[in-house]
Amino acid sequence: IVKKEFTDQSWTAFYRTAIDGLTSQQVAAELGITALAVRKAKSRVMQRLKQALGECLPPSIADPA
Repeated sequence: IVKKEFTDQSWTAFYRTAIDGLTSQQVAAELGITALAVRKAKSRVMQRLKQALGECLPPSIADPA
């Protein structure tokens, strides 16, 4: 659901760092972008995933008192 909101490059940067465990420098070299761009892409995807997850959870879990 969330993946379609991002470019292929942004999703790959997120996936290769968060899931595959590569460093931002390794992914940057693969994608031909800067390590900073990789970290920013990962951050944007993570933020959106957290938001989407919060929308799926009951209010008592998503926003504990």
